[in-house]
Formats: sequence, structure tokens, C-alpha cells
Amino acid sequence: MGAAKHSGQAQRSGRRFAWRGRCRGGCALKLRPQLLLLDEPTSALDASVRVEVLNLLSRLREERGLTFLMVSHDLAVIDHMCDPVLVMQTAAPSKNGRARRWPVPQ
Repeated sequence: MGAAKHSGQAQRSGRRFAWRGRCRGGCALKLRPQLLLLDEPTSALDASVRVEVLNLLSRLREERGLTFLMVSHDLAVIDHMCDPVLVMQTAAPSKNGRARRWPVPQ
């Protein structure tokens, strides 16, 4: 019973966190920025929600002419959303170009 209770609390906490993130995103977009910093925007999402978020971001980029500075460990997301790509390693640029040309780290 203790594990189930803890799991329920974590789930509710995750929903509150996600709600706050959506509110912050909405407030930021209301200011009509030209640049959005996206720090791991899909890292804690399941696959179907991840696709929805990426589609929404793509639509917003096209409709509003936004530029994204995206931070992520997911090269598939980066390749889908960004061109050009600059990879940083130990605080220095290590690669640039298109992400699909690089092997996926193990």
C-alpha cells in the first residue's frame, strides 16, 4: 500500500509540474518572442504526447517565425526540429551540421 500511495503522489506531482510548465510556456508566448530556449522539452513525455508537443512547436515556429535554441540529449528530436545543429561536449563545440549523420551514442 505504501508504494501505491507514493506512486499516486508522484503522479499528481508530475501533473502539477506539467501544468506549471504549460502555463509558463503560454505566458512566454504571449510576449511574442523571436527566440525560444527549449531545455529538454520532451524528455519526460511518452511517445504520443512527445509527437503532439513537437507538432505544436513546429506549428508555432512556422506561424510566428520563431527561432528555437533547443537543448536535448535526444538526437532524433534535435534532427527533426533543428537545422543547423551544434553539439557541445565539455563546454566546447564538437560537431555541427545535421544530426542524422552522427552515430547514436550508446
